[in-house]
Amino acid sequence: MLKMLLWIWQLPQHLLALLVILFTRASRMSAEGTTYWSTYRKRFYWAVSLGSYILVSGFTTKNMLMHEHGHQLQSMYFGPLYLVLIGLPSFTFNIADRLFHKKWADSRRAQWYYSLPWEAWADKLGGVQRDFVKRI
Repeated sequence: MLKMLLWIWQLPQHLLALLVILFTRASRMSAEGTTYWSTYRKRFYWAVSLGSYILVSGFTTKNMLMHEHGHQLQSMYFGPLYLVLIGLPSFTFNIADRLFHKKWADSRRAQWYYSLPWEAWADKLGGVQRDFVKRI
């Protein structure tokens, strides 16, 4: 009963995840004890957590799965507000990074992105330890 209520609490994320899985023809995978969905499309690197679903573009690491698990916990906390409070800022700043930080070193880009409040919180919730100090 609790699982069903949680699924309904996160309904917008779950519906969006199911659409992405259908549209990308993602396959169910498992690694590091985590179930996720992979598209096997390596043209663009991305990972997203939508409710109970973690979706990746074919390449995954333990830190990536742990970070996305942190976003899953945020989704549980915020329910229907997750997409506005966490998802939209995360998506927007990810696109901004890809557009405006092309000349930055990968390490500087990662430091900038994972220092954003919602990303740093996802790292903390997921137990991710980054090698850099979270400051710019």
